[in-house]
Amino acid sequence: MKKYTELSIIGILLISTVYSLITIQVTDYTVGVNFYLGLFVIILTCLIRVKKVKTSRYMLGIALLLGSFNLLAFSHIEFGFGFSIAGLKILAFNPVIAILLLFYLFVNGSELNKLLGEATQPTEEEKKVQLEGDIERFKNRFSNKSIVELQEVIDNPDNYVETAVVAAKALIEEK
Repeated sequence: MKKYTELSIIGILLISTVYSLITIQVTDYTVGVNFYLGLFVIILTCLIRVKKVKTSRYMLGIALLLGSFNLLAFSHIEFGFGFSIAGLKILAFNPVIAILLLFYLFVNGSELNKLLGEATQPTEEEKKVQLEGDIERFKNRFSNKSIVELQEVIDNPDNYVETAVVAAKALIEEK
């Protein structure tokens, strides 16, 4: 599904930019630099997709993010809302590209979380504190269980998480 979703988004952006290029050539319509930047980025994304799918996936996400704030345009029609001071647009927002971005994030969310999660790996000390906290929570949860019930947890480790088994063993030793 990821593949088809990304290809659909790229297709929508390509159709929009090609239509805009044709309109610009046939009429006297003018576009800004952000349109040409958007065209360049979408073509570059297509070319990179042939060799490196993962890289193009990130480029597409960045392009959609920049397009949501009208820093890149994929159409000759300026659609969006924002603030302007003295005729200069400041903080413009394009809801159409933002919807495409949300759809992109919905499909690629787990991969992006994994990417961002790898950048913030917990230290050994943090892992140890987390493990001790988990064991303590299971000890509190299992404190009212009998030795037979605790032995059941120990005898069936596949049915429980590892910290639950460790907590059951600790409680049996304490009793």
